[in-house]
Amino acid sequence: TAILSLAMVVVLFAGCSNSFGDAAPSGVPESAAPSSAAGTDSAKKTKVTVGLADNVNTLTPIYKISVYTCPVVGSVCEYLGQWVDTEFTGVLMKNWEEIDDVTYKVELYDYITDSEGNAFTTEDVEYCIQRAQEGGITYAKYVESMDIEDDYNFTLHLTKAEVGYFEDFCQNVWMYTKEAMEASTDDMATDPVGTGPYVLVDYASSSHILFEKRDDYWQKEELIPRCSQANVDVIEFVIIKEAA
Repeated sequence: TAILSLAMVVVLFAGCSNSFGDAAPSGVPESAAPSSAAGTDSAKKTKVTVGLADNVNTLTPIYKISVYTCPVVGSVCEYLGQWVDTEFTGVLMKNWEEIDDVTYKVELYDYITDSEGNAFTTEDVEYCIQRAQEGGITYAKYVESMDIEDDYNFTLHLTKAEVGYFEDFCQNVWMYTKEAMEASTDDMATDPVGTGPYVLVDYASSSHILFEKRDDYWQKEELIPRCSQANVDVIEFVIIKEAA
């Protein structure tokens, strides 16, 4: 059980960027992923249980998160793009182009929806950047301004020419819809809604967090990057205190 939990933590953390430290892993080989904990019966839901050594006191995507909250929030929310092993991959971005050292043109997929059915557009990107900057997320402050062309195309202006600034911004600022955030009474601290492959089923900050796979995930199967694949039906994060 300990080996399985450790392996799953490594796999899940592969989907997180290095906002919590420089040593965060960028990925693991496919062979490192454990088999289903629920057996081979196709009628059963596959499930993994992951042990966390500390409480996850909030699930909001607008503040700086810890090494423990990263894989949890990442089950629900996604990034514009993300490093997968040695390749930078679009997640919500369909295409992007560097115009100059501080300017990038970005195109979103035009069929993105969150788990509540809200469409995700360029206005949501602008809103997420603003909230992340207000929440103190360093990488959001790499953005000087954003020009919206239409619902799915925008131009991003960075604060300065620095190698990796664009990629760091893309994979460190969670994306969600403005509509879902404004419908929440607590900045989605206990009820996150995102474009990710899972939905929250149950949350008890000092006990456990339960997610189930969406049956209406927006991306076409052949285009889902490895960091957004829902490899099991159910993920349960269990808080295991040091004394335990």
